[in-house]
Amino acid sequence: MDQPAIVALSAKKRVEKDVLEAIMDGLASGEVDSVKAQDIAKETLATLKMLDEHEETLEKFYKNL
Repeated sequence: MDQPAIVALSAKKRVEKDVLEAIMDGLASGEVDSVKAQDIAKETLATLKMLDEHEETLEKFYKNL
């Protein structure tokens, strides 16, 4: 795996971890209910999937230059 892919993977894992911690803190404090927590998680996963797809598109573009 090349360096940019490692950095991107690391960033994605960091985002997942940070969002999970924020959801857990929100649930524990009562600031976030379970429905809102599910919405936040779904939105985060959808955004990460879009970023993955965009990243793959860019990778293909540069490989085909």
